[in-house]
Amino acid sequence: FLLLSLAAVAVIFGWQALWLIGIGLLLIGVCHLPLSLGTRIGVLTALGVALAVMRAGWIDVPWSAAIWPILGSMFMFRLILYVYDSRRETTPATWPQRIAYFFLLPNVVFPLFPVVDYKTYLRTYYSEERHRIYQVGVIWIFRGLTQLVFYRLIYYYVSMSPTEVEDLGDMARYVISGFLLYLRISGQFHIIVGMLRLFGFNLPETHHLYFLSTSFTDFWRRINIYWKDFMMKLFFYPAFFRLRKRGETMALLAATALVFFATWVLHAYQWFWIRGSYLLAWHDVMFWTLLAVLVMINTVWEARHGTVRLVSGQTWTAKRAVGVVLRTAATFSVICLLWSLWTGSSMAEWFGLWKTTIANPTVSDARLIPAAILGVLGFVAVTLYFAVRERKRLAGDQQPFAQSAAMVVASATALCVFATPTLYARLIPSSIGPTYAALVTSTRELRLSGHDADMLQRGYYEDLLSVQSFNTQLWEVYSSWPLNWSRLEDTGVLHLTGDFLKQDLAPSMEIHFRNATLKTNRWGMRDKEYTREVPPNTHRFAMVGSSHVMGYGVDDGQTFEAVLEAKLNETRAPGAEAVEILNFAVDGYNPLQELRQLETRVFDFSPRTVLYVAHYGAPYRSMLHLAEMARTGIEIPYPELREMAARANVPAGTGRFESEQRLTPFQNELLVWIYKRMVELCKARGAAPVWVYLPQVGDVVDPTALAKFEQVARDAGFTIVSLADAFDGHPASTIWFGEWDRHPNANGHRLIAESFYRKLQGVNATILTGPAAALPSGVESRD
Repeated sequence: FLLLSLAAVAVIFGWQALWLIGIGLLLIGVCHLPLSLGTRIGVLTALGVALAVMRAGWIDVPWSAAIWPILGSMFMFRLILYVYDSRRETTPATWPQRIAYFFLLPNVVFPLFPVVDYKTYLRTYYSEERHRIYQVGVIWIFRGLTQLVFYRLIYYYVSMSPTEVEDLGDMARYVISGFLLYLRISGQFHIIVGMLRLFGFNLPETHHLYFLSTSFTDFWRRINIYWKDFMMKLFFYPAFFRLRKRGETMALLAATALVFFATWVLHAYQWFWIRGSYLLAWHDVMFWTLLAVLVMINTVWEARHGTVRLVSGQTWTAKRAVGVVLRTAATFSVICLLWSLWTGSSMAEWFGLWKTTIANPTVSDARLIPAAILGVLGFVAVTLYFAVRERKRLAGDQQPFAQSAAMVVASATALCVFATPTLYARLIPSSIGPTYAALVTSTRELRLSGHDADMLQRGYYEDLLSVQSFNTQLWEVYSSWPLNWSRLEDTGVLHLTGDFLKQDLAPSMEIHFRNATLKTNRWGMRDKEYTREVPPNTHRFAMVGSSHVMGYGVDDGQTFEAVLEAKLNETRAPGAEAVEILNFAVDGYNPLQELRQLETRVFDFSPRTVLYVAHYGAPYRSMLHLAEMARTGIEIPYPELREMAARANVPAGTGRFESEQRLTPFQNELLVWIYKRMVELCKARGAAPVWVYLPQVGDVVDPTALAKFEQVARDAGFTIVSLADAFDGHPASTIWFGEWDRHPNANGHRLIAESFYRKLQGVNATILTGPAAALPSGVESRD
């Protein structure tokens, strides 16, 4: 097991594994120096501080930053338990056992890892008949995979952005789905411990029916059981027994308060080692404080009145069943509310949600009513079913081995059948076939939801890296964001204008940005030097867009605009016009900024064709910009937009969350206005307006939604050029920098240029403004 674990580290990290293993062995070795316990702890503390300084990026290190999350995950808590428990070992462990405890096999790919207790790890090794250990492991792996499937369905189709909450029904959906997203951590922990059981480690459950807790102390016992045991062992019991002589109640309260304070501190400590920055947010403090108060109240109540549990000897009555359901529903509801506070962005956002709900206590979507009824009935049925099962478990009833194995095999087979296209196509009615196929496909994909993709996009341009919740895909994306992957505004090439445009590129600069050279010309474009006047016999295009067009992380000459321009000039017929494509794209621009750029700058260069490059999230990003301009009091140069902000009730001084929430219903109206004004400007200046759809790497956009998006541009009068198929057949890993940076790499830009060239091959500016019949496949024109 140890050799396999070390080999896994080597496979994942290559030669960098030597650093990870070497640092780990150094830490383990310090624990066994022939020194006093206090001295060893002091040396470990000094090493920890030194490593923390390196993790923070204050000192350059010869190893990759990629090893930090895994090194931290392996040692940040296990080292504490190891020092605590090894001093009382009655039977000394072998060195392979000691080293394997830190380099547990699944840890190399799971930064969020259960806190495995050292004594339990040693005590439970083949502590039961081996086939029984293996079988439970298989059950837990299957259970974990099932939870991850449900997590993805909830994450993609049920969870929603806070700015989308408009009424009570939305609020209920937002709050409940937020807590259900914890299935991701629960599912991963089941898989981790299930894998360890396959090697004989008879470890206990990490989670036990936590959605069905009947009290707050019951919730604390059931969710992340390993963490609870860790806190009880190191904090609760020492504090309780030391304070017990002053009174049981006071000792219980003080020890519980200490546990939750330590939990808050150690969660921030965990975030530091995995992410590299320390977490400190008021809503995080409030979550742990409120949960601590509820558990303390519940603890005192149980100490005085006893714990209400379903034990095997109790008679099952209707009264008892109703009590179980009501207590479970009340606990679940309160935890959902607290969870929505913890996983939000700020206290202001959370209170803003409640303000919206109070102002609109209705359910606008009638479909939510039958869903809510079915949900309540399902909740009651599941609660009672598992309550009965719990009584049987407490009575010692154990499922026969053969029955357990048969159920797992049957369930896994059914899952495979209904997840394999060639099989489920014969079983699913054709009327729901496409919808079902889309659901199955989404459970196979590891991607960000629409809301988290927007948050990641904003994180490129804003300081939005304070995501602290441990139940979203975005958290893991942020945890892998390299510390040296800076933002463009930190380089000085992107300067703030202080007006509606907000930002622009500084002229005549050359920087090294994200492992590539980036130059700007004298006009402040990331492009070659061009004259303001159009050269003779030249067709000039103006390309307007954001960072994907400007080119993040690729060298000058590798952007798809530069590659396309070179390709068009290389293949033009003798005597045909030369092509110039002026790249006006600026990092972080949205349609409103691009409209302003058209009016104030682009037409100074007399383009004959304007290539406006659009992404699917255009309405959302336009809304964000208008909300920012309105609430900060920056002058909005368009009376129509000032009137829209007034209708949305977003005066200067409105909070960030409130302004975005109030303008969210105006997204589509805003985009229609922008596109129509762009077309009017182009036609007034004699330029052909061409709308180019550029997919973002990793996006999964519903074809119907994309068609509606294109229709807005078509109705406005744009010629449509769709590059939706530019990345078809190419894995995301070959065309982007990573999930943490979804901009196309050099290969991605090459594919975009090739697709663009195919769509425009043989098409000049005259044809672009002519009848649609003259255009090749993938290009539409509207006169």
